This record gives sequence, C-alpha cells and structure tokens, in this order.
Amino acid sequence: MFTPTKGFTKKALIVPRFLPSFLTKYKTTGYAYLTSCTADENSYESDTIQYSLFTFSMLAGLRGAADGNGDGNITLHELYQFVFHETVNYVEKIASEMQHPSYKIKLTGTGDVILTNIHQNTSRLMIKPAIKGNIIIKDSSQRIIVD
Repeated sequence: MFTPTKGFTKKALIVPRFLPSFLTKYKTTGYAYLTSCTADENSYESDTIQYSLFTFSMLAGLRGAADGNGDGNITLHELYQFVFHETVNYVEKIASEMQHPSYKIKLTGTGDVILTNIHQNTSRLMIKPAIKGNIIIKDSSQRIIVD
C-alpha cells in the first residue's frame, strides 16, 4: 500500500483527450503509480476546491498547466514534476506537516509517455500577460477548477 487509508467518493474525472495510442506508438510497457503522499504522511483535502490538493494539482496539470516546454503535450514526467511542486506549495500554506507526492514507475519503451494533448481541445482561455495576480477559474457550480 502506497498511502494511508482515507475516505473518498468515486467521481468521473474529465480531462482533455486521453491518448491511449502512446502504448502502441512507442511500444511502451509497464506501469506508473503517482500517489498523493508518502506512506508515512497524510494527504490533505480542501472543502473550497472539493478535491484533495494532489487531485486538484493533477487535474490542472492534465488540463495544460503541466506543459513545461510548451509543446502542447503533457507527459508523465511533466505531470509528476508539476503535481509535486504544486501540492507541496499548497500544503505549505495550510498545514504544519508536509505532504510529498511520490511515484513508482517501471516502464520500458521509447520516449516519454504522453498523457494529454492540449492542442486537441475545442476551447481555450487566453489570459493577457498584463493581467497580474492570482487568477481563480470556477465552474458553473462555483467549484474552483484552476487556481
């Protein structure tokens, strides 16, 4: 077991087009587990965003925030780096004990695993560089989608 047991509710998570074709294109085999914390840490949740901080960071990353090199592809490596730093930054502001996302990856193949491609989305939100400060985007239910 990778994380402490905690309560949860199953929800369908909608992310940009998942690309299962990477398995055949690069002939990648194996597995990758990304976990919200190490085995001896707690995983924090937020009533405001209605997700765990890890899940919130992961969804933002899959929607495009993790695209570190700007190529439109969110890779497994980019996603983990983004989720790790975002989760640690959120937890640092609200808790006295830290939470560190972890991973266990055993993959063989060619190239990095592409999880999503943000150029295949049908809509975009462009924010002008002149806009400064913290930007929060909410859905129609007032749930925070991206911070």
